Amino acid sequence: MPFESSIMEDFNSIMDHWKAYTEYNESVAKQISKHLTKNSLIYLNDINFLLVPNFLYSLRKHDTEILQNLSVGIFFHSPFPCFDVFKRIPKREEILRSILRCRVIGFHTFDCSRNFLKSAKRLLSCNYVSTPSGDLAVNYNEFTSLIKVKNISPEIDLLKEDINQPEFIKYYNEIKTKYIDNKKKKNIFVSVEHMQFLLSIKNKLDGYAAFLRELHEKAKKNVFLLYIRYFEEKEDQNIDANIEQSRKNMIDKIDELVKEIKKEFGDDVIELYKGKITYLHRLALFSAANVFVRSSKQESYSLGTYEFLIIKKLLKQKGVVTYMLSELSGVNTSLGAAIKINPFDMNSLKRGFLDASQQISETTSQYWIALEKDYNHAMKSSCKDWFFDFVSDVKNSKYSDENILYIGADEGLNFKLSKINSDFKKLNLKQILLDYEKSNKRLLFLDFEGTLPVAYQNSAFLSKDSPPSAEIINLLKGLTSDKRNKVFIVAGKGPKKLKEWFGGVKRLGLAAEHGFKYTVNKSGEEKWKKIIKDYDNTWIKNCSDIISPYLERCEGSSLDVKESSIVWQYTDCDQELGKQFASAMTSELENIIRKYCLKIVNGKGYLEIIGKNIHKGYFVGYKIKEYIKNRNSLDFILCIGDDTSDEKMFNYLLKKKEEIRKYCKKAKIYGITVGKKPSKAKFYLEKPKNVQELITGFVRISNKLSNSISTYNIRGLGLNNKYSIEEEDNNISEENNSKDIGRNSLDKK
Repeated sequence: MPFESSIMEDFNSIMDHWKAYTEYNESVAKQISKHLTKNSLIYLNDINFLLVPNFLYSLRKHDTEILQNLSVGIFFHSPFPCFDVFKRIPKREEILRSILRCRVIGFHTFDCSRNFLKSAKRLLSCNYVSTPSGDLAVNYNEFTSLIKVKNISPEIDLLKEDINQPEFIKYYNEIKTKYIDNKKKKNIFVSVEHMQFLLSIKNKLDGYAAFLRELHEKAKKNVFLLYIRYFEEKEDQNIDANIEQSRKNMIDKIDELVKEIKKEFGDDVIELYKGKITYLHRLALFSAANVFVRSSKQESYSLGTYEFLIIKKLLKQKGVVTYMLSELSGVNTSLGAAIKINPFDMNSLKRGFLDASQQISETTSQYWIALEKDYNHAMKSSCKDWFFDFVSDVKNSKYSDENILYIGADEGLNFKLSKINSDFKKLNLKQILLDYEKSNKRLLFLDFEGTLPVAYQNSAFLSKDSPPSAEIINLLKGLTSDKRNKVFIVAGKGPKKLKEWFGGVKRLGLAAEHGFKYTVNKSGEEKWKKIIKDYDNTWIKNCSDIISPYLERCEGSSLDVKESSIVWQYTDCDQELGKQFASAMTSELENIIRKYCLKIVNGKGYLEIIGKNIHKGYFVGYKIKEYIKNRNSLDFILCIGDDTSDEKMFNYLLKKKEEIRKYCKKAKIYGITVGKKPSKAKFYLEKPKNVQELITGFVRISNKLSNSISTYNIRGLGLNNKYSIEEEDNNISEENNSKDIGRNSLDKK
């Protein structure tokens, strides 16, 4: 995506570029996908291939072996923009998600890696930590990417050969004859640039002009050789018209500035060259120059700076080696002997030229120590060493845990990659219906929001707090009419809301506030019981007093006070600011947490303070123990949910499975999550609609066994396998074959 201001302000142009960029990346991914094996290693070079990782995983999402072993690494040679720039891109999340499919993400400088990490944190709520090796690792949806910062130096062996080439010697002698071996003996400032907005060429010329004015009569002792590699229209027919016009406007301004400088100080204080410059010509310029100038506004890596240093070292030239570097250059912090300049400050640029001019004749012992360190740093890592080192990091980043599998969902840029346990699998409908049919004492725990279909499926506005659909209410009535079933709706909502939604379903258990209070619907007004009878919630007022001031500090946040917990919501606020306030609150609440044995849950966009034993898993355990205590041997236990709070139920079943079977030897235990995602549940169903279909199957079996209510048709379940009640299909009337399997499902025969 282009970052030039003229393009960023044209939305249609952005989307045209995005479409072309997406199609290009998808075509590259398809070609790579044809040759993929489980041992493949893919290296992506710079910003041309940012979407390739997501397309690669999407294309091979059904190949578990590829998903498990695919190793992708990407290295950014271009500077990664700061968050304030990156957030302006319309498709910023898609770009970040694709990059985070890479096992290793490389940058030349820490500043660039920091820009990337900040964007990932602000836009995708990613967390990152330090690794034992000293690198950073960023986690997104259970997938970890290693962040590597690596330096590249020019190939020294090649440079040694190049400085002996006839072409190099020819160029060097020409420059030397023109500016050094005559009476002029000029101080040569050199800059070789591409015609790019980020290189601040105009500012550099303004600073040089100010420097010459400061010198007065000594100005003619200096010459600035400015080489601009400018793409003419004939050379690149594919360049965007807006970008081309922007560059032409810029080169016109540079021509004007050079003319003004020559008019004021003479023709021999500056030389402007536009067009091609050969590699050996560039090296010859560096060899002859006294001062190297780099004043970029943002830059990841400056190969020219390293070439300048190494050439001086190889030629063993006597005298001072001086170089001016922008404070925003990628190599700025690595080179201690450089004169640092601010490309946006005229006085800083002028001061830089003055300091460089003075340093040519006057130096200190500290300068020579710093220069020697810079030499060593510039020659530390060749391109070959850098490449093999980075590829080795990608190769070693594979995960070897046999109990972990990666699964993929959705297509293209919407592809999602998740990490799951190897025994996690799609629910076998045939088997669970058989187990349900054979059982006589069943205990079912159902989450509601996100698990069961709601009344307003097609309205995003209403679905946030929507009641259950009429079909679900009818199905729940069918379930609870079977006396072999004990059914509980376990939700985070308060008692009033649950009673409003489910109060009409007799014998249905309701567990509010994650199981803190529960009741069972009967004919009259039922009392709500607490699983912790003498629960002390006096701490809520104390916590509320601490949190309340943050409501004003963090605009858009809210406080939800329940009988068992208190929740500070900052979903609609700046997430980074919200997390900072949440961290501050945690420190302030520490004494209360310790005194009342509470726990703090830092969720996505909220902070909740709640008692340690108040969660859905505790409620499930409480009811199971209650049935066992009353000598009721359960033979079917089911928990279904979709979010983080439901994981407590699944975790309880996972940990207490063997203990439950000591008392309920024949019990079939099912933990089912909605959606194919990381979970403590052993099974999953794709959507709430599938949960409705499963409950329909339960009700049909209950109807058959009780022989009191009409049979349900579950042909829509997609059950192609035979099971014990299949023969009843022949007796189902055409009237009951309606697609709306819930609405008329409880009509009597």
